[in-house]
Amino acid sequence: MKLFKSSILAVLALGAALTSCNETSDVTYVPGAQDPGAFFASNIETAIVVAEDATSAEIQINRTSDLITEANISAVDDSKLFTIPGTVVFDEGKGVAPLTITFDPNKLELGKSYPVKLSIANASNYGQGVCEFVIIRGAAAVTEKFGEGTGSYTFGNYWKGTMTDVPVYKTYNPNNPDKDVVITFKNVLPPTEEVPPTDITIHIADMTPDEDGNVNISVEPVYVLEDDEGKVYYTDAYTWLVNAGRPDLAEKFKGLSTYNVNTGLFTIMSVYYLPERGATASYGQKYEYLQMDGFPNYEVSVTYSGFLSKPDGSYQALATVVSGEDVATVRAGLVFGNNVELLIKNLTGEDDSKFVEFEGGIEKEVRLSFEEAGTYTLGAVTFDAKGEAQMLDYTTFEVAFSNDNADWTSLGNTDFGDGWILSAYLKPEYTVLDALYPVEIQRNKKDANLYRLIEPWGSNSPLAELNKNPRKRNLEFSIGSKAIFITPQEAGFTGEKGDFTVCNLEGYLKAANPEASETAIFAVLEKNGTEATSIVNDEEQGMYIEVPACMFDLNNAGELYTWNNNPHGYIFMPDATTNVKAKVTARNIARPAKGSMLKSIRRVKAHRVNVTNLHIPVLTNKVKAYSLKAK
Repeated sequence: MKLFKSSILAVLALGAALTSCNETSDVTYVPGAQDPGAFFASNIETAIVVAEDATSAEIQINRTSDLITEANISAVDDSKLFTIPGTVVFDEGKGVAPLTITFDPNKLELGKSYPVKLSIANASNYGQGVCEFVIIRGAAAVTEKFGEGTGSYTFGNYWKGTMTDVPVYKTYNPNNPDKDVVITFKNVLPPTEEVPPTDITIHIADMTPDEDGNVNISVEPVYVLEDDEGKVYYTDAYTWLVNAGRPDLAEKFKGLSTYNVNTGLFTIMSVYYLPERGATASYGQKYEYLQMDGFPNYEVSVTYSGFLSKPDGSYQALATVVSGEDVATVRAGLVFGNNVELLIKNLTGEDDSKFVEFEGGIEKEVRLSFEEAGTYTLGAVTFDAKGEAQMLDYTTFEVAFSNDNADWTSLGNTDFGDGWILSAYLKPEYTVLDALYPVEIQRNKKDANLYRLIEPWGSNSPLAELNKNPRKRNLEFSIGSKAIFITPQEAGFTGEKGDFTVCNLEGYLKAANPEASETAIFAVLEKNGTEATSIVNDEEQGMYIEVPACMFDLNNAGELYTWNNNPHGYIFMPDATTNVKAKVTARNIARPAKGSMLKSIRRVKAHRVNVTNLHIPVLTNKVKAYSLKAK
C-alpha cells in the first residue's frame, strides 16, 4: 500500500540547527527582578563549529541584576588546548557579557570534537549554571539526500503494510563523513490519517561495514501516538532495554538492527512500547525494514503460520514467503532441528526433493511436509537472474503433539461451554450454557496441575460440519495456586474468517512472560480491572471453570480478539456433570442437535484486545536476514 503524509516535526541532528549559548539572549535585563546571579542561555548548543583558521569562540553569559558585576567561571578542558578566562566582567547597564575562549587552530584536528564544560559560581537559579559542549574545527554538519533520497518502509509490528517513496536524509560532518552519521526517514510514523506523521531517526556511530556489508544502527526513541493502552513510543529493541535499565536483556538484541551498504536495506528490530505501563511494557519486538531505492532488491521474509494434518498421518508446515522485486526465483524448505547450515546446503543444492521453488517478486504461501514432533528450521533463499544465491531468511518453530496417551489419565467427560468459537454461531436467544457438549478431560501423570480437553472442536462440537480444515487438537490448561492458564494454542478449527488460536488472558501473559509469577499476573489483571479465570463450586452446578475472557487470534496474525457480546467459557468438571444436566433439564432446555441452535449467518462481531506485556516476550520467531556471500 502507498500511504501519504505531511510533516509537522523535523528531527535536528548533530547540533547543526540547535540554538547556541553564544547567540543573543532573549532574556530582558531588569535589575533586581530575579534571583541575583549570572547564568548561561537557556538553550545551549551541543557542538560549536569554528572555521579552520579561527582562533576563538564566544559564549554568552547573562545576569539578572546590576548587583552582579562579574561572573566567576570554572572550566573542565581535558585537551588542555583552550584558554578560558576565570572571570567575566559585565559593562554597566548591560545584561550580557561575552566569554571568549581562545586557542591555536593548528593544534586542533579537523573534524575532531573537543569537549568543554563550564560552570558559574553562585549562578542564579533563574537559568543554567552549567554549559557543556564540544568545539569542532572545520565545516558544519551537512544534511543531504541519502542515496537516491527515497525508500520503502515495511511495517510488521504495530501496523502492517508498506509505505513507498519515503524521503531519506543523511546528516554528517564532511571532515569525518563515516563517523556519527544520522539518517532520517521523513514522515513515517504513524501510517494513519488520524495522527500527524513523525520521523524515524537512525544513529550510526561508524559507517564502516563488516564482511557482509552490515553496519550497526540505533533508533532514537520517539513518541508516536496515544492509544487505549497509553502513550506509545518507538525505537529499536536494544536501545529500549538499555534505556529501561535492563542491559542484561538488551544483549540478545544487540546487533540485530543494521544497515547493509551493499543492498541498501535498513533492518530494525522494532519495539512499540508503553513507558507509562512500566519500563518494559510493550507490544513486543518484530522486524521492520526500509529498502532504499536504487538497489537491487533480493530480500526475502519468511513467516511461519502453523501446521496442518494430512489424511495420511503426516503434517504440513504453513509459511508465507515475500521476496524482493528483483528476485528471479525462490527456494523454500525446512529441516529437522535448529540447523541453519543444513538448511542452506539443501536450498542451494541440486536435490529438488528438499525444497520447493517458485517465481520471485511475489508473496507466496508454501506448504512443507514433516512427519514427527520436534524443532524445525524453515527458511527461503532468493536467487538472481544468473541463478546465484543472494539472501536467506529463516525461522524456527516447535511442534508438540498431544497423542502421548501413556502420560495422561482420563477423568471422564466434561460439559464444555465454548465461548471462543461456538458462541459466535449461536442464535441471539441462546448462550453457550444452552449448548454444552461432552468432551473428555485428561490429567497429566507427571504434572498434576496440567489438564487437557480432547479435541473440543472435533466431532462432538456442534460446529464440526462447519470446520473448513479440521485437525486433531486438544485444549491444554494448567491450574496454579491462584491462576488458571490457557496459553495460546491451535483450536484445529478454520471458520469463515480464518484459523483460530485460542487462550485466556492469564495464559497469554504467561506465554509472553514465562518467568512472571502468578502474583504479578494477578496484579496486571487488577490494575486493568479485568476479571480472572476462576474455579467455581456452585451448589446447583457443581465445580466448574469459568473463563471470562475467551480470547482468540485469527491466522496467527498476532492480534487478540474477543466477541463483542463477551461470552464466557465453561469447563464443568466430571463430578459436576450430574448437577449440570439436572439444572439444564429443570430449565426445559434440551441439549441441541448439531446445528439446531446455529445461525445461518454470523452476526456477532469481534473487537481487538490490546494486551500489555509484563516483562519481555521471548523472541522465538524471526532472526536477522543476512547475506549468503560477501558482495
